Amino acid sequence: MMSPRYRDITADKVPEVQIQNGVRIKIIAGNIIGKKGPMDDIVIDPQFLDCTVPAEQAFTHGVDPSYTAFIYVIGGKGATDGKAIGNGNLILYEKGDHLTVTASDKPLRFLLLTGKPLHEPVAWKGPIVMNTQEELETAFQEYKDGTFIKAE
Repeated sequence: MMSPRYRDITADKVPEVQIQNGVRIKIIAGNIIGKKGPMDDIVIDPQFLDCTVPAEQAFTHGVDPSYTAFIYVIGGKGATDGKAIGNGNLILYEKGDHLTVTASDKPLRFLLLTGKPLHEPVAWKGPIVMNTQEELETAFQEYKDGTFIKAE
């Protein structure tokens, strides 16, 4: 386990760019048109973007086809891949080299995340995610014993 690297990131360290069709993007990780987000040196090579698409505009974004890509809508309504989307929807994209998101008659805001899949097993129960059932049991025992969170 390592300490989270994002704890020192503040809003003033997150660059914002405006691209075609008036789309605004806050770059948390990865880069867009030469601007780089403050989160870096992460094994899955993530791109983490906070995107706002103006009303009745579209945003098309290139994606590495070997990466996992999804969006989480945090405001507005629109469409992607012919499906209506709205606040609270999470859309996992199939493999491809781009994705397109279109806003309805009001702006649409969503988080876009892409990254290299780890291809590791996942053991999950409640708020804890580990790689094996044994690790999960150990984590819950540590939580019960008060030793789960380790001070630096």
